[in-house]
Amino acid sequence: MTGVYTSHIANAAGCDSTITTNLTVIPNTTSTQTLSICDGATHTLPDGATATVTGTYVSHIPNASGCDSTITTNLTVIPNTTSTKNLSICDGASSTLPTESGGYSTGTYISHISNAAGCDSTITTNLTVIPNTTSTQTLSICDGATHTLPDGATATGTGVYTSHIPNAAGCDSTITTNLTVIPNTTRPNAFDL
Repeated sequence: MTGVYTSHIANAAGCDSTITTNLTVIPNTTSTQTLSICDGATHTLPDGATATVTGTYVSHIPNASGCDSTITTNLTVIPNTTSTKNLSICDGASSTLPTESGGYSTGTYISHISNAAGCDSTITTNLTVIPNTTSTQTLSICDGATHTLPDGATATGTGVYTSHIPNAAGCDSTITTNLTVIPNTTRPNAFDL
């Protein structure tokens, strides 16, 4: 216990020797730390030991005064996350993947980004590129008639018309219409002969 202590002992000559001791008891210290690490990481504890799993770890090391310091570490291992998404895009379009621009062809793309906790998040994207479609139609109309093209526009003259509309999958469908206008014919009137 901290205090002033007086001792009386005989010195080398056999006489009284008074020794006064001023004693200070330095307290041991304790502390607690709460930490998180990502799954697969290693944490080095204050005593030099390592930990890789969730738990409570107690370390003993000398404090600044050279006395015992007990440090309790509450360690939480945060799991990494994984997710999968299925995505379809039209031919000619690009998909922005979580970590990069790209993804122009059908395939599986794996991206690694930090999740909300700062740990690894593995995202698997199954990308399907849907082809655009093309078709051609050849039509004839009588002179003076009107033809409605697939995109809703109208045509009245001979020509090649290109329409773009969504196909069944929602991608581009290019339809070429070869339109021929057939002239009307006239017969001479029998009275004109």
